Amino acid sequence: MLCLECRRKYYCKHPQPLKKGVYRQEFDWVARPGSIAPNGIYMNYGLGGNQLNGLEMVGSSSQGLPLCDRLQVQKCALSVHGG
Repeated sequence: MLCLECRRKYYCKHPQPLKKGVYRQEFDWVARPGSIAPNGIYMNYGLGGNQLNGLEMVGSSSQGLPLCDRLQVQKCALSVHGG
């Protein structure tokens, strides 16, 4: 089992393909395909708070929540969690 830093180094050399359309069904209400709201980011990727700094917002949902690009969220999660 690799430590977090070793996993990060490994995935920098051997990046994982990003997954498209893999998220919990309760977030189907997100209006823009390929985007995800903060509550979905937390539930699906375990990211929150300062970990979301630097993610570009691509719009807002009908409830007024900011939306982020799902592929950028996945890249952030791989970096934070080391894979």
